[in-house]
Amino acid sequence: QVLGQDWRGLASLPWIETPAASAHHRLLRRALAPQGLAVRRVAQVDQEASMLDLVRSGVGLSLVRDSVAIREAQARGLVVADRVALDCVLSFVCLAARAAEPPIEAAWAALGEVWG
Repeated sequence: QVLGQDWRGLASLPWIETPAASAHHRLLRRALAPQGLAVRRVAQVDQEASMLDLVRSGVGLSLVRDSVAIREAQARGLVVADRVALDCVLSFVCLAARAAEPPIEAAWAALGEVWG
């Protein structure tokens, strides 16, 4: 039911949702809302492990990180949607008043080395 589906097709399937404050919820809403879509929620959980348990049990769909999706697909045969993707921005922030502290300076330096 998941393979070959776009966001419209996926939204019509049962979903395990997360609370509105969660990153999963915000990412999914940003993908669906511009198309006037919303998921068909059958459960709401606030722990990734619980979401995965419900997906494994066949209760519904859920967003998961790529690494988790690949592992679950290989280990347990879960299906990963093949026609949709989400971009997620990773940000590093700190209080300006603490930016000169050695551990924070070291973190900024390491980030600069990795991502320039």
